[in-house]
Amino acid sequence: MIARQLITGTALAVISASVTFVALAGPPDINFDPPAVIVYDNTVNSLGTWFGTTSLYPGSDVRYEFGDEILMSGFEGQELLVIKAFEFAYTTELDFVSTPDKKWVLNFYANDGAYIDPDMPQLGRKPMTLLAPSVEGLIEGDGGAYVTLPALSFVIPKRFTWTVSFQGLEEGDDVGLDLFNPVAVGSSADDFWVLEPTGWVLRELEGGFVPANFYAQVLAIPEPSVLQLGLFASLGAMGLWLIRRK
Repeated sequence: MIARQLITGTALAVISASVTFVALAGPPDINFDPPAVIVYDNTVNSLGTWFGTTSLYPGSDVRYEFGDEILMSGFEGQELLVIKAFEFAYTTELDFVSTPDKKWVLNFYANDGAYIDPDMPQLGRKPMTLLAPSVEGLIEGDGGAYVTLPALSFVIPKRFTWTVSFQGLEEGDDVGLDLFNPVAVGSSADDFWVLEPTGWVLRELEGGFVPANFYAQVLAIPEPSVLQLGLFASLGAMGLWLIRRK
């Protein structure tokens, strides 16, 4: 049976010079945090299969970190967003046995590394900078799980790479990410990233005939501008004044 994992307590700290929305003191009916909207959604069109790195490297027990480079939509003119929630899905064999050592580890990267092809910079860059601390959880058995992280809050570029590594697995264990396509909101190329010993490498499935897009959903809000922060601070001060006057 497919489980659902709700990962709470993961309000990650911002590790860039940018800032997130913060709750300012003010009257209870003032909310400075705009509602999060879906900016990337690949949870609609299942391909009915899943992929783990044991499929990419048959006969090897090495489990590499891998994932998808995605482009979020909406909020035109905004290059940076504040991610508020993220969901992904993984599948296990039905006889998979969960233990405390078997974990998934989720990472978010900026694509700010070396050019994929220095002669063709338009192809983009490799993942490099971690955008937030890693998040991890236990791998559930009985077919896998949908993992929802509803309490995120860190700045992220509209184009980024998310990855998962499955750790602590034993011989014969097979775990992978669910394949969905086409993407309903946002976009993603039909290849995926693998962190091999030599560095980040782009791979395809079945020579590109199977789109390598993994189940994921992202909810975000705009990054506040300096002008917005000044306005919020003014409103917050006004709210404090009104409270003192009552």
